[in-house]
Formats: sequence, C-alpha cells, structure tokens
Amino acid sequence: MISAEELRRYPYFVGGEGKCLLQIALMAREATVAAGESLFVEGDKAEHLYVVTAGEMDISLALGSGKSVVVDTSVAGDLVGWSAVSAPYIRTGACVARKPTRLISIDAVALRELAAAETDMGYQLMSEMVKVLSQRLDGTRVQLAAEAG
Repeated sequence: MISAEELRRYPYFVGGEGKCLLQIALMAREATVAAGESLFVEGDKAEHLYVVTAGEMDISLALGSGKSVVVDTSVAGDLVGWSAVSAPYIRTGACVARKPTRLISIDAVALRELAAAETDMGYQLMSEMVKVLSQRLDGTRVQLAAEAG
C-alpha cells in the first residue's frame, strides 16, 4: 500500500478528500522496472495506471512503416498509462524504462469504480488526465514532425 500522504504529492490527487485518497492508497502498490525493461507494449490490456516516482520511462508509438518512435519521456511526478482509465482500456503505445524506475501502480478497475462512485474525485482525476493527454499530444506532434522532416 502507498500512503495517502504520498499520493497527495502528485497533482492528480491533490484535491482529493481524505476518504478517497485512502481508498486509492489501498489500491496502489510500489513497482520497479529495470533499465531497458518494458512496462507495457501497444495493444496490451490496460490494467494499471502508473505514477513515476523516480527514474525515466520512454513512451513510443509504432508508425505504419513498422518503425517505433519515442514521443515522450516521463520523469518523476508524471502519469503513465492513461489508457487504463479510458475505454477500451487498451495500451495505445509502449513504455520502456530508460533508467531504473520506481512507480506507483494503481489498480485501474478499482480506480474507475471509485471515480464513478465519487464523482468529484472522478472529475478531478479526469481533468488532470486531460492535461496529461494534451501535453503528450503536443510532444507527439513535435516528434512526428521531426521524423518526417
């Protein structure tokens, strides 16, 4: 279990009520990934949402040509694996540790159930998720433009 106080360090959970934070903490675990190890690959079932607590994770997309392009690098404080909270709950990219990495791994099914029951918390989480997606999309555009040029 991760402490509610540790979760409060991250913007995705800052405004959460104590009860909700405690429930999320109960569904969260620490995880580690060695340098070069995959956390997930494109097409995997998305069962966990992750917060990077230390290290770096490269996020890549497969292009139609079969080539894979790193479109973002997630560092401490970043959210990884957003597809775990958005249907159809399938990974849209791959995530590989650039360095040894520590993460908070949150059970996505339990988190989605909590977000549906606690709508204020669910709205806050989804609002933060949209910010992450927007930043990731901007980064992806830059990387793909560089690949094309």
